[in-house]
Amino acid sequence: MNIAHAQDSAPIHLFERTGYDGVFEENMTISVESYIGEPGQKNGVKLEEMVRVTSTGYELVANFPFEKKLFV
Repeated sequence: MNIAHAQDSAPIHLFERTGYDGVFEENMTISVESYIGEPGQKNGVKLEEMVRVTSTGYELVANFPFEKKLFV
């Protein structure tokens, strides 16, 4: 998972070592990105969802379905 754009992104697992002092605030729009692939392999897929932060959690910005063949 990354925060910000690809050129500015910081993998979440780095925050375990460095900490993260940012704050998500209501009405911010963020990208939640997952990489799915075998460790050590060259091939994989990045799946991304845009979400808006709400007062009670989040809502999807777009509900575009992923193709089933991405998960096989």
